[in-house]
Amino acid sequence: MKARVTLGPGTHAIKGGLRSRGDWYHDGSDVCEFFADHFIATSYFPWPTALAGAEFWRPWLGLPAKLADWEVPALNAKERFQPSEVDPIYWPRPSRIHWLVHSHGIQPVLIACAMGLRINVLVSVCSPVRADVLNKYGAAARQNIGYHLHYWSHGDRVQLAGGVGDGHSGVLRDFTYSRAGRLVYRCDETIELPEAAGHSGLLHHVQYRPQLFTAIERILVRDGKDDLAVHP
Repeated sequence: MKARVTLGPGTHAIKGGLRSRGDWYHDGSDVCEFFADHFIATSYFPWPTALAGAEFWRPWLGLPAKLADWEVPALNAKERFQPSEVDPIYWPRPSRIHWLVHSHGIQPVLIACAMGLRINVLVSVCSPVRADVLNKYGAAARQNIGYHLHYWSHGDRVQLAGGVGDGHSGVLRDFTYSRAGRLVYRCDETIELPEAAGHSGLLHHVQYRPQLFTAIERILVRDGKDDLAVHP
């Protein structure tokens, strides 16, 4: 059986209704064909791709961030792989579950993992590092993610903007985050892309396929190995 990766689009990626072709996460895209050429099937996770946590003033007033626009699709993501009306013995093995997410597409997946979804490989592409999400869900999520590979680029201003309003002062580029001297979350591997790659170049331009191949290698090496499916 082929390995399979679920693709998670970022903020506002799905607008004007669902489409069957034309975006990096749809069948027939260059990204999907690239994965297929290396024996990995793809499917995508449709969610409203709404922006949560945008009220930057809430942390200043000591108010919790509003994360419902990410929490609700997180429940749907968990239900996709752990359907409540299906006996758990028929759920897919966590070692066969992999995700590749772009931008804020990571937030529902992190939250879903904190809620109990167990996955093997998580690949994040230029995803904003949100302190509000990690403070609430990061530690629990990390225990249910076998391996986290994160890409980012110095030329990506969108990633920086995506962290605004999370209550953290300073720039967070990779998923190594501590609070009050305590490590909350750490990814397993970080790849810095060329500055010209920006926010979406890895997924839209063929010149970055060598970097994307690393994600394929991590998925193929770990796929189906149950002893690697949960972070130690």
